[in-house]
Amino acid sequence: MDRLQQNLQITGLKTDVFIDWVDANDQTISAYGAEDGQYLLAQPGYRAGNQKFASVTELRLLEGMTEEGYQALRPFVAALPVSGVGINVNTASAEVLQTLHPDLSAAQVNAVIEMRKEQRFGRATAK
Repeated sequence: MDRLQQNLQITGLKTDVFIDWVDANDQTISAYGAEDGQYLLAQPGYRAGNQKFASVTELRLLEGMTEEGYQALRPFVAALPVSGVGINVNTASAEVLQTLHPDLSAAQVNAVIEMRKEQRFGRATAK
């Protein structure tokens, strides 16, 4: 998430806030996190999700999220009800592919996009 935020020039939103939103406890992971204490001060107050995102719109509730940040992120994220789902390189946008590794250049990402037009990438299996 850090790389995607950086690539989209979203500032003010910390990764620890995401982690605290989905973890099952009510303790912040760091000084940069946010749990019930911060959210209960809002008007109206609410609690951290403490579970996986049920909807992408929950991003709007995160401490530090702005409407501009949400609108920038929205096209590149999804809330899925299952675990173990990764990024589909056959359909991912260039912005999402760019987040896969910090050393990926725009030219390399464009090469992947061109390659997948001719032949789809297969599913990787763990060894």
